[in-house]
Amino acid sequence: MRDRNKEDSILLAKIDDMIHRWKNDYTVEATQFLDMHQRSVVENFLMLQNKGHAIGQKGRIDYRFFGGYEGAERVRCYLMQEYASTGDFHDICAIKVSYDNRERRLSHRDFLGSILGLGIKREKVGDIIVGEDHGYILLSESILDFVLNNFCKVGRASVNVEIVPVESLSIYDAKYDDLRDTVASTRADNVISSMFNISRSKAAEAIKNGLVFCNNLELSKVDRQIQAGDKMALRGRGKAVLVEIGDKSRKGRTYIRFHRYT
Repeated sequence: MRDRNKEDSILLAKIDDMIHRWKNDYTVEATQFLDMHQRSVVENFLMLQNKGHAIGQKGRIDYRFFGGYEGAERVRCYLMQEYASTGDFHDICAIKVSYDNRERRLSHRDFLGSILGLGIKREKVGDIIVGEDHGYILLSESILDFVLNNFCKVGRASVNVEIVPVESLSIYDAKYDDLRDTVASTRADNVISSMFNISRSKAAEAIKNGLVFCNNLELSKVDRQIQAGDKMALRGRGKAVLVEIGDKSRKGRTYIRFHRYT
């Protein structure tokens, strides 16, 4: 069983070292790719460090999260000057992996399993975007040459691998279903239950187990009030955004509208 507290402590020790190096010379510092939980841990830590320091004030830590394209789930944390541009994210690259899908369509698990099967650590791999006959994989630049030379199969399927500009993924259009429902209230457990078609008790359990995120931060309270515009994620189930909170129904329930990404 994973000791998450120990893993978090090790991660924050690395972040603390990064901060000290960054404050010495203000050159860009970056983590490896972080999952949603790790990002939440790091962001909460950095917000705590910046408490009482206004933007631009001496002592404030300037940071950004970026995973290669807007809305990426797996991201790297960059310590960088406030005025730095996205050109400083040069250590993230993207590959397109094409294959013949006449036998079967490859899944996210297929792509991930095959690339990790090369001996690559998960922290070196970002998001994997699956298409009809291809997949895009975000990678740390440090492993790009190794992947190009060794990644030739996904499962039993032969694949063609080519480098693509990371900027081209900015046009990646996430698809979603526009849905409406009524909830007893806009408590987190009610909203998650509605968004992901699970019972309220399972939604509450997921929150208590650290599987639910609101605006990229891990949610810890089942009674947290969710607001219009909040971006929600349930680990293993997907993402959704609460678009609108409407009026009450005749039975006293609240109308909501949300986008669930497919």
